[in-house]
Amino acid sequence: MTYADIQIKFLKPDWRKISLLIIIFLVSSLYVVNCCPLCKAICESRGFPLPYQICRTTMTQNSYPCSILYFGLIADIAIWYLISCLLIYIYDKIRTKKILQSSALRENTNIKDMDKQYNSVIFHI
Repeated sequence: MTYADIQIKFLKPDWRKISLLIIIFLVSSLYVVNCCPLCKAICESRGFPLPYQICRTTMTQNSYPCSILYFGLIADIAIWYLISCLLIYIYDKIRTKKILQSSALRENTNIKDMDKQYNSVIFHI
């Protein structure tokens, strides 16, 4: 398996990576930061690690003109997708390691059982 194949497998989307991306993105979009609480213009931004929505208002207005920063939105989705790929990769590595350990343990116990049966047959003869 070449390095390019590993990269393609790591980044290839599947339902687990996409669902984890959606969950992480929705949780991170709840992160709201107040830009300057002491200023006349109240500002808040949404998004983590980069803000992708900024809303501004003044003390005299009740409207919230919001602007969407598309670079921040695309960067957030890309960062969270890479993190979800990494989490799924680590989970798969741990799961396959546990499966290999349990199968090796089963093989060792089967060999020990076979040795006991063989020794009991020899001693009965």
